Amino acid sequence: MNNNSNLVFRIIFESREQYRVIDENFKVYLATITGNMRFTSQDLPAVGDWVQGSLQSGDWVLIDAIGERSSVLARADSSGSRQILATNVEVLFIVTSANHDLNMNRLDRYIIMAQSGGVKPVIVINKIELSENPEQLVGEVAERFNGIDVHGVSFYENWNLEQLSSYATHGRTLAFVGSSGVGKSSLTNYLIGGEAAAVGDVRESDSRGRHTTTHRELHITDSGAVVIDTPGLRSVGLSDDAGLEEAFADIMVLAEKCKFSDCRHETEPN
Repeated sequence: MNNNSNLVFRIIFESREQYRVIDENFKVYLATITGNMRFTSQDLPAVGDWVQGSLQSGDWVLIDAIGERSSVLARADSSGSRQILATNVEVLFIVTSANHDLNMNRLDRYIIMAQSGGVKPVIVINKIELSENPEQLVGEVAERFNGIDVHGVSFYENWNLEQLSSYATHGRTLAFVGSSGVGKSSLTNYLIGGEAAAVGDVRESDSRGRHTTTHRELHITDSGAVVIDTPGLRSVGLSDDAGLEEAFADIMVLAEKCKFSDCRHETEPN
């Protein structure tokens, strides 16, 4: 039944173990995984993965192996299980908006998720026109997250969007994460120069958006960069402790000077 075997594809869409992949010529195929992979693999293929497979009659792909991953964006879901959001990403745009959504603790968790997965985090404050003092807001966030790029932009006002374009260089893979309604899909559409990602309205009562993106999908820009859009996340559970040392380096230095090797930092003296 196989027309070709041991071919390499990249996954551009995943939903309930149904996939779309592209080959080196950007031709799109429907794909599925082998039964052996489904029952024996710890991690199933994810958007961004390079995979090996065979082209079947009927022009679909049977995936039988996942290539080595240069980075993994993962979180813990509501059950505590590890959920992979995307792989082989180089830059993660952590999108918030200049309204009720802006939450420093949540940004902390996104940054840890990125750094623990080997991805460069970039904070994007969308709808910056809602702030009475945009420069001050960007400065406060930049001071809080020293060393992390922070950009204040507005999709609807067309402010500073070129700052995001500077990351979209040929061959680079970018991804967007954030809550619903912060403008991830609008910014994705800006970078890809089209309307590939659905855009929804935002409720005035709480500035929250509807879940217009329900799956993870990869898009290719005119510049040759790759952009992955993800559904809005209600919570950001950390799948492991990796990345904590980098994100909280000052705390780790203090911990090394602790008087007790088994200190719980609660009731111990000194």
